[in-house]
Amino acid sequence: AGMDCGRHGGYGGTVPDMPIDQRREDAHGLTFETEPLAEDTVLLGAVVLDLEVIVDQPHTNLIVRLCDVYPDGTSAQMTYGVRNLSHRESHEFPKPCPIGVPFKVRLQLNDFGRVVASGHRIRVGLATQHWPIVWPQPRLVTLSLASGRSTITLPIRPPSKHDAGVRFEPAEVAPPVPATELHPGRHSRVHTVDFVTGVHRIVLTSDGGTTRIDDRGIETSSRTEDTFEIHPDDPLSARLVSKYRWAIRSGEADTAADS
Repeated sequence: AGMDCGRHGGYGGTVPDMPIDQRREDAHGLTFETEPLAEDTVLLGAVVLDLEVIVDQPHTNLIVRLCDVYPDGTSAQMTYGVRNLSHRESHEFPKPCPIGVPFKVRLQLNDFGRVVASGHRIRVGLATQHWPIVWPQPRLVTLSLASGRSTITLPIRPPSKHDAGVRFEPAEVAPPVPATELHPGRHSRVHTVDFVTGVHRIVLTSDGGTTRIDDRGIETSSRTEDTFEIHPDDPLSARLVSKYRWAIRSGEADTAADS
């Protein structure tokens, strides 16, 4: 299970396609977590999972997320990884998964760096769906772990004497081009459920607004909208419609492109 949807809640960025509080995702998958950490823990590098899994369909995705769980329950995604299990041995020669028989999978998550504070927990979550981040396999899958045969390796960075006194100066950037905002931009992420049809809809909108470059008198604007739809019980109902508009006005020229 799994559906990453809702408005961004303060972790990971400000655009509408960044991860939100993962508690809803965690509830739809298989999770494991540590006890509250006794001290600050630095994670730097890649998480590696060696799993022994059992599935009931020949084609399935495996999505693994690593989260920093705050004392108030907030679950902030630190990194994640995806594996089409048909590609577990080779991308060049994929083959179906065995049904009802344990088999081994190694999955390396994306590299990252983070200090997990004392009192927080580290949570790992497994799922077979991650809509709309991952396009679903054609059938719903039940995945389980063979008891006591799976491990996770965390990239814990021990303290170093070289850490003392390390300081990063502010980044140097070129001065901005003088410009005037004519219409403000807007970002939104809306998740709705049709309680008659059962269809879930996620609409991501990134409106760049309209800006005039003052020394050239050029006006530019852009807007994108992605609409994802799916019925949770029917992976084949997955649908995506993307719309894009870009416009520029300069002197007598007034152009726009829509797709």
